[in-house]
Amino acid sequence: MNAIELDKRIKALTEREQFYLDNPEALSPLYEKFETTDIDGNSVYHFRIPELSENEVQIRRDSRFRPVPLHRFSNIMINYVYSGKCRYLINDKIVEMEVGDVCIIDQDVVRYKFELEADDIVFNISLDKKFFSRFIQHNLSESSIVSSFILNSLYSQGKHDQFIFFRNHQNPRIINLFDEILTEYYKQQKYYKSTIKSYIEIVVLEQLRSYQNSDIVLHLPDQKENDFVEILRDIENNYKEGNIEDLANKFHYNPKYLSSLIKKRTGFTFKEIQRKTRLDVSCQLLINSSMTIEEIIEEVGFTNQTSFYNYFKTAYRVSPSEYRKSYDILKS
Repeated sequence: MNAIELDKRIKALTEREQFYLDNPEALSPLYEKFETTDIDGNSVYHFRIPELSENEVQIRRDSRFRPVPLHRFSNIMINYVYSGKCRYLINDKIVEMEVGDVCIIDQDVVRYKFELEADDIVFNISLDKKFFSRFIQHNLSESSIVSSFILNSLYSQGKHDQFIFFRNHQNPRIINLFDEILTEYYKQQKYYKSTIKSYIEIVVLEQLRSYQNSDIVLHLPDQKENDFVEILRDIENNYKEGNIEDLANKFHYNPKYLSSLIKKRTGFTFKEIQRKTRLDVSCQLLINSSMTIEEIIEEVGFTNQTSFYNYFKTAYRVSPSEYRKSYDILKS
């Protein structure tokens, strides 16, 4: 299946879409099967996917030509815009998505989807909670403090009103990954389910990495959460020379209060986050540069070589030279 064939299949009119075109004011008869709940005075449809617990991941293209009334899903959802655009109302906030944008929404988040036109193609990827939980557990140890905080903000809080919106500016890497996912979904060759799961994990990791290294916009529903993510991001971006006084001044906090807040929210002190980032960068330089270890120590902001060696050995269980040699062997 080439790109043209895939695009043609994706954009083909479905039976439900034809029903909407033939019955402009009618809801699909499928809505009669869904229960509704009164939430804040509004009737909200509750969409459940009973077979999801077995498959862990399910992909579905949104129907065009009709808005979706207030609704919530019993699982975590990834929304991806394949073509055109899409608008949601989530927690009284309008989320406008364009080609390549991704929105990850926690279970039971109430939203309204505005009507999609003919060229507006949006895919919903439903994830079982266990799938997402395993993904977090496997990747948090390697994640930066910012990435860990973002994932936990979506997954760990008891109130289900969390969503993360990545404005990707048509990032070709993200678009190519979703093209692979959709090709696997429509071809359904052997191992396609496992392959799709692997691609989805790569997508989430790529989004977190892209957020760290670019101007991608990320939205959490609580502005304080957004502000705190920016504080953490600032620490990691200014790992070499940053200090708590300058950080507090930049974000209009008392230094002692900000220091306490960082420790309370992340479990790490300002210095520990800074040190972790310096060590992460030093690993990348050991692997991808010809700089000497002494040059790397200076480059990442350590002023004491003995301290660097001690911290590195504690974090990675090997010396910097042993770490570099292990990757040199893999390259040869």
